[in-house]
Amino acid sequence: IEAAGYVTPTPIQIQVIPLALAGRDVCASAVTGSGKTAAFVLPFMERLLFRPKDQAAIRVLVITPTRELATQIHNVLEKLSKFTDVTYTLICGGKKDTRSQEVVLRNRPDIVICTPGRFLDHLRNSQSVSVDSLDVLVLDEVDRLLELGFQDDIEELLKYCPKKRQTLLFSATMTPKVEDLAKLSLMRPIRVKVNTSATQVAPRLIQEFVKVKNTEEREAMILSILSRQFGKR
Repeated sequence: IEAAGYVTPTPIQIQVIPLALAGRDVCASAVTGSGKTAAFVLPFMERLLFRPKDQAAIRVLVITPTRELATQIHNVLEKLSKFTDVTYTLICGGKKDTRSQEVVLRNRPDIVICTPGRFLDHLRNSQSVSVDSLDVLVLDEVDRLLELGFQDDIEELLKYCPKKRQTLLFSATMTPKVEDLAKLSLMRPIRVKVNTSATQVAPRLIQEFVKVKNTEEREAMILSILSRQFGKR
């Protein structure tokens, strides 16, 4: 934590980390950029330090709506697991072919960060892949998961997961569909709300807007802004 440069926890981290460490199910709403990734990564990392070392198993599953978000979580995990022996992998479309992903999953890494479709594909078709020993399930950006049409996939994934597990659900907005999924996946959850206003932005984010008159110029303008403003990222 120190090497990753964390000093003061954000409001979502202050609320979620103690609950997650206590093993409670959490249903949290927080805007992007509020530090929620570390809010769920740190508690399950702490838990994994005490896992039985003689049995390899997928113990944590993090489900996200997009490849980009999965990669961001993977990067945070890389920083925070630096001085541990915890193993993890990224399973989503466009990252390695299915066959090589299956080889990685056969070794049973402690943590799998994935998009729903690709991981479900492995559970259905790879005999050696299972989540029978799962301790923690994290559903991230659930409103976007549902917007992108992953509801059936998530409901099917839940059937593969053991009933006795901890589930942490994060969503920027709490729509009726998100509430239904929360009822289906969580056991007596504690609700945490931080910055729930749709127009509110996390303090570390800067938002700027460019008015585009000719939509054909949009991509060229984005490219120009990105190449001028952001050299590395």
